[in-house]
Amino acid sequence: MGQLSEGRWHTPLPLQRVPVGQRLAVIRKLKKREGAIGLTVVDPRMGDDGWTFQGEPGSDPEPFCSLEFLREPHDRARGFG
Repeated sequence: MGQLSEGRWHTPLPLQRVPVGQRLAVIRKLKKREGAIGLTVVDPRMGDDGWTFQGEPGSDPEPFCSLEFLREPHDRARGFG
């Protein structure tokens, strides 16, 4: 695998509820990609509007666009937001 640019990639993950999220975090750590792939932990419970960045214990605030919901970038791209 080639070199990853520092800070180019970032992923939000629901670590507490989704096994894939836990696996991705472990692989990121084992491959020593923490500097190249940022990680934001979303709230542990998914509400009616999807995963949120509400600041529940164990979660992180959304670092780039002050998003409230994980679905917002998709909605904005489609003209809903």
